[in-house]
Amino acid sequence: ALFTGRLPEDMARFLTHVLRYHTRLLAYLYLLRDDYPPFDLADDRYPVGVTVPPAGPLNRWAVLFRLVLALPVLVVVNWLGSGVALALLVLWVVVLVRGRMPGMSAQALAAVLRFQTRVWGYVMLLTPQYPRALYGDGPAVAEDGPVVPERPGPLALGGGAKRLVTVFLVLGLAQAVVDNVRNAP
Repeated sequence: ALFTGRLPEDMARFLTHVLRYHTRLLAYLYLLRDDYPPFDLADDRYPVGVTVPPAGPLNRWAVLFRLVLALPVLVVVNWLGSGVALALLVLWVVVLVRGRMPGMSAQALAAVLRFQTRVWGYVMLLTPQYPRALYGDGPAVAEDGPVVPERPGPLALGGGAKRLVTVFLVLGLAQAVVDNVRNAP
């Protein structure tokens, strides 16, 4: 990609499949889906989808410095992943007791999943667009509003879901600080 200015078509297709399955698996682990994701990635009946634009030209300088450019969002994704893992310990109990995921939690987890997918798509050179929209794609909605948008529509979060995403970030940051203090010489 650095020399040709584009990702080879076969590599782009393979990385798209990897990203698609990774996203579907995380949706299952985040309790957004009850059914285990199929290994057939061409199955469009599965409600969690990843749309990757056709491989286009890439800026060679952006390819060369992609990891440097992606470092800030990779740190945020790391914190989010740690925070979500901690929060899921509580959410799994809530889902077990209530029998379903609360709407605010589902909105927040969907926003985190969408942001993680955008970051990994950027890192894998599948898109030249820098990851954005951690707190949703559209204007805020009521907490009892749509949990997951019709694909590929925008994801709009309520105020509580946005606060929960912030809680995930803070939990992940606290986890990172605790790990660094504990591992300090």
